[in-house]
Amino acid sequence: MRISILPVAFLFIVLLCLPLQSAAETSLERIYAPAPDEIIIYNADMAQVTEHFTIDGSDSFRVRLSSALLPNTLRVKVDGKDVPAFSLTITTPQGQAYSYNADYFNYNPYRGNTPQVDNYWLEWDNAKMDGSKVELTYLAHGISWSARYACDIIDARKVHFNYTASIDNRLLNIEDCRIRLLNGIVAGINQADWNNLNMTQRAEMFYNVGGEGGYESTPTQIKLNVHEIYDINERTLHPGKLTNITLFDGELSYTKHFIWDAREDREKAGKVKVIYKVMNESKLPFAAGTAQMYEDGIFIGMDPMELTPVGSPGHITMGENPDFRVFRYQKDERITQWPEGLPKWIDYMHTITLEVRYFGEEPVKLEITDDYGQYSVFYSMEGEKVVEKDRYDTVVKFEVDVKKGDKKTVEYVYYTD
Repeated sequence: MRISILPVAFLFIVLLCLPLQSAAETSLERIYAPAPDEIIIYNADMAQVTEHFTIDGSDSFRVRLSSALLPNTLRVKVDGKDVPAFSLTITTPQGQAYSYNADYFNYNPYRGNTPQVDNYWLEWDNAKMDGSKVELTYLAHGISWSARYACDIIDARKVHFNYTASIDNRLLNIEDCRIRLLNGIVAGINQADWNNLNMTQRAEMFYNVGGEGGYESTPTQIKLNVHEIYDINERTLHPGKLTNITLFDGELSYTKHFIWDAREDREKAGKVKVIYKVMNESKLPFAAGTAQMYEDGIFIGMDPMELTPVGSPGHITMGENPDFRVFRYQKDERITQWPEGLPKWIDYMHTITLEVRYFGEEPVKLEITDDYGQYSVFYSMEGEKVVEKDRYDTVVKFEVDVKKGDKKTVEYVYYTD
């Protein structure tokens, strides 16, 4: 008896294909993993990320989001309207999954040793949304920028000034993305405290959790004083790399100042500081950052530089000038003779002597600041007259022109009861 093997082989192939087809059907799931197409980077380890994608098909799906997400800040829009309710699931590198609103909080309330986040997964009721356009907006940690300045002294009036934005990207993979830098101040918490917060604490500082699984974007404790946004067009920023982008490069005017703050040098030898005031003659404000100074190609110092609007000077302190010797002396005497105009109930006369010695080659102007100290009532000698002073207006300023070898003194007198 001869048995045909064709029907048997056909049946065997059918039996093999059935479980494979079933497995493929049960594992089918549509996953969207949008990449940022617009990002605004703050100078406080934070960025606002915007992502767009179009729903293709009516099948259920999930959206995979970066672990850099600050979950309380997520906002979901479909065809321009906010989604009223959505859910977030957290997965760990070990394959564990937690509901953001329930399981994850119960496991550990975001303090101490929380599970490591591998991805966030976003889901909502997406029935009849084929062809709809989705916009996701959220804050992310792990990326920031800072301002760096390099000043090369050209002559007594000009510096070559370079303004560079240094972007530190540690978590986000950014490709062909519109990037903007926000030059502002995060108010309400200092930078040291901010750096010590974990990502969820930062989110809680910014936003409240809304009801029904959604999130409301209502600022709470933090305010942003926005000064300027720099648009640097489309860029690619890979995680783990420091990217430097030049925002301004050119010549600016400056003035050099010699400052003696005698208030800091009571009863001891003083120090004269050198301050460069660089005029912002560019078309964009300079963010608070760090400035490096060079003279004849030699690095001469580095100092913080404050936020500098267009048309105003930025101050860069370059240490102390060794060509000065300055001293402040104070003599206190009980009054026995009262000058004209001085009430008889005033008891003491205070004589302040500011002594300046200069050994530099070039003639300069020294700016001196001092104060009387705050008293309930006091008078000062101005010329030959005694004048009653506002007890809060105690600052005095002098300018002294000096050349090599000069020794000059400034003296003033005030009275107290």
